[in-house]
This record gives sequence, C-alpha cells and structure tokens, in this order.
Amino acid sequence: MIDLRMAYPDVQVRVELTHGQAAFALVQESAGADLLLVSRPAHGGFVLYLGSTARAVIRESACPVEVVPPVDEAHEVELVEDVRALVP
Repeated sequence: MIDLRMAYPDVQVRVELTHGQAAFALVQESAGADLLLVSRPAHGGFVLYLGSTARAVIRESACPVEVVPPVDEAHEVELVEDVRALVP
C-alpha cells in the first residue's frame, strides 16, 4: 500500500505510539483533537457493524468521531493536487 505521507507531502503528520487498551488511549487523545477517525472492521459481513473499540470511542470521545469504511488494500490511492477539489 502506498504511504499516504508520500502521496500528500504538504500534510503534517505526527506518529505517536501508545501502549495500552485501544479505546482508552484514543479517548484520552481525543481531548486534544478536532476530529477522531476510526475504521469499522473489514470482517464480519455486517455493513454497519462496529467493534467494541469504535463503540467505546464514540460514546466517550471528547471530540467528534467519524467512522470510515475499511481501506481496501487493492484500491489505489488517488493523489489530490488541490484540497479544494475535495470540497463540493
């Protein structure tokens, strides 16, 4: 899969590794965030299924949470030259 940091070099990225229970760590980090993105599981066959981590984060987050579909590994990432192209 293409590294999105290479595809969008103008976007600042901060990588931070946190050890612990995922939902707890995400909720704690949400206090300093504008938006939290979580992906729903790719398995299970249910279109609207959310895992326990996503449900806990939605319930307890200090910022808005957006649930996104899982990334298809075979799907190509489209390079957007101008962020205004993403706004309808």
